[in-house]
Amino acid sequence: MFTNFAAFFNNLKEAKFEFRYIWSQIVQLYYNITANPNIQVIWNGLMKTIAPIFTFVIIGFIALSVMGAFFGQKMLGFFKFCFFFVVGFALGVHLLAPIIPPVIKIPAWIIGLVVALVASVLYRFLYYGLYAAVVGHSAYYLCYHGFFLINPPAFTVTRALVCLLIAVGVVALAFAFRKYVEMLGTAALGGWLSTMLFIWYIYNFTKWPIFAGKEWIGILILSTLVGAFGLVFQFKTRRRY
Repeated sequence: MFTNFAAFFNNLKEAKFEFRYIWSQIVQLYYNITANPNIQVIWNGLMKTIAPIFTFVIIGFIALSVMGAFFGQKMLGFFKFCFFFVVGFALGVHLLAPIIPPVIKIPAWIIGLVVALVASVLYRFLYYGLYAAVVGHSAYYLCYHGFFLINPPAFTVTRALVCLLIAVGVVALAFAFRKYVEMLGTAALGGWLSTMLFIWYIYNFTKWPIFAGKEWIGILILSTLVGAFGLVFQFKTRRRY
């Protein structure tokens, strides 16, 4: 979609980065990482190690997901640390290791581990940056296209500035109510993830005749129930200042 920074900036200010495009790029990066030989060696070794207790590991992840739905905002520090550690390791192995000169004999996993440690140490700053970027871009994109749903709007400096100011305001509100946004986000993600892990590895109840052809309804029902109860619990047990 872009070949240099100028093209990237133009696409950004003209709100051309659609949500489905961003998601497709994330998915493509994920598949590229999983196809990386160094990642495959590490992953296969990990799977071989946990194979005897794989079911218990899955149950543990399901329990952790449910805990995330009910205690997500309070456990967010742990989740953020783990997330940036894993992402940092994967990106270090996949993106940084290949550009290290061959004369420097450093295993890819060492490079990934260094990046992971740096990312996990800086996870608070990385999280705030990612939080602001997601909220800000979403607000800017929706504002820019909100009243032009049929034809793409022509770029004008005035429109861009107005949308930018609105996006900054939305980001400020998102940080002001960050606790509640995190409650909602962790409850929803915990409900969905626990449901999907249960379906994938324990029992696929979406194959029941009642859900024939509409498996998504079964997923929506269970994930919504877990997420809704988790959100209410988080809200009721929140710290008041």
